[in-house]
Amino acid sequence: MNSDYVAGFFDGEGSFSIFVRNDERYRTGFHVSLRINMTQKNGIVLNHIKNFLRMGNITFNKSHELYEYNITRIKDVKKFVDLTNDKLIVKKDELDTFKKCVDIMIDKRHLKKQGLNHAIKLKCMLRPRN
Repeated sequence: MNSDYVAGFFDGEGSFSIFVRNDERYRTGFHVSLRINMTQKNGIVLNHIKNFLRMGNITFNKSHELYEYNITRIKDVKKFVDLTNDKLIVKKDELDTFKKCVDIMIDKRHLKKQGLNHAIKLKCMLRPRN
């Protein structure tokens, strides 16, 4: 297992997500979170990737009968972005958009209105194309 394999696997089976939810506990009234996700019917490969990366969690989605590997801690998300930055091909544009939101969150700019608005714009840009 190596970073090239992880990047290639993610390019085919992974996704980036930006979530913006109402939450009155925050000054802006919204909570921003990020997720890196990979899914498979068989969890063996995901377990190997998780063991290699030493981050994230694997769960089984009963309704879709899929194993899901999710990375959500911002420090881990940043590590994954840095690891795959120059290796993605199919999802390179999505990574570039997602990376901007990671930077906003690392710098805590999402906690102010201007940064939150920027994160919302990036979320809209990240939506899958048909």
